Amino acid sequence: IHIDLWQRLEKLIPVLQQKGLLLKIRDAYRPVEAHERLLQLVPIEGLFAVSPEKSQHCRGTAIDVILCTTDGKELEFQSPIDCYTPYYASELAKGRDKEYKQFLQTARHDYNETSAIAVNNRKLLREMMEGAGLQIIPHEWWHYNLPNGNTDKYPAIFFNKE
Repeated sequence: IHIDLWQRLEKLIPVLQQKGLLLKIRDAYRPVEAHERLLQLVPIEGLFAVSPEKSQHCRGTAIDVILCTTDGKELEFQSPIDCYTPYYASELAKGRDKEYKQFLQTARHDYNETSAIAVNNRKLLREMMEGAGLQIIPHEWWHYNLPNGNTDKYPAIFFNKE
């Protein structure tokens, strides 16, 4: 991740320790080639940034996270990260995306048709991440990014393949 993002995450360490929790990073920097491959494999408009240059993951300014207990057990949330399960992967590979798009609604920050535990965990995560100065995107409870992380200050990171 970009050093600016890391500096904000460092602020969470005492908060997490006080609550007896860990923050598991499930996705962070995404190589440009990986982003291009995702666009090929899962061609659903709006699911990923339209190009690597527009992706905050490709800039190192976005992370996908989940809260865990100190022994690594993930807390309950309303959906899996990315809502991507083997079933939906199979459906998408067959070109069937309607059901997946409906399931994606369960990932929203305003989705409350789930357990009170999941809602509270989402609210706790959001409170902590925003308290560290990170921003949400409304349709993914797990995704946080730097404010202005998609500007010229943070260009997409390309690695030389040689």
